[in-house]
Amino acid sequence: MPSPIKLLALDQSQTATGWAIGSPDGTPPISGVFRSAPWGIEEGRGLSRFSDWLFGVITQYCINHCIYEEPFIPQNRVVDIDAIKIMLFLEGCINETCYRNNVEVSKVSINAWRSRFLGRCKAPAEVPAKERTAWFKGEAIAACARHGWMVEDHNEAEARGILHYGLCDLSADYARSTGPTAR
Repeated sequence: MPSPIKLLALDQSQTATGWAIGSPDGTPPISGVFRSAPWGIEEGRGLSRFSDWLFGVITQYCINHCIYEEPFIPQNRVVDIDAIKIMLFLEGCINETCYRNNVEVSKVSINAWRSRFLGRCKAPAEVPAKERTAWFKGEAIAACARHGWMVEDHNEAEARGILHYGLCDLSADYARSTGPTAR
């Protein structure tokens, strides 16, 4: 008999990674934010801290599935190569740590989880372009509140959104019970 699903969802970043853990069995999810000092030029130290934290979560909570937000690389504008490099380091760390611990891993695009959790992946036209990121962060916090989930900040809220997406993919029963008509 397979083990019950225990999903870890990550909204990873260099200094504040939102995380959420849940199961499709109706157990209330738990979540938080892993905070790390800026990496600076010590990429190995930052990656090691993240890896140690991730291993601890996987073992403490008996995680058997992990889903994370696919790194977003902006197109047609100036980008911070160092920031992109760190996001790709984190992605590699997630995959390697999960592999070593027999955890199934997948990634989700920002548009996919936002569509399912927020009901949209594009901000309304009246929201100015420079304010859309902040608007989406506020919407994620509001969506968590509608689910009865109190969160610390947008990192935790977005991890809860990614968790919701992943649980819907892993369990048709969960998707039906939390869909738009389930409320």
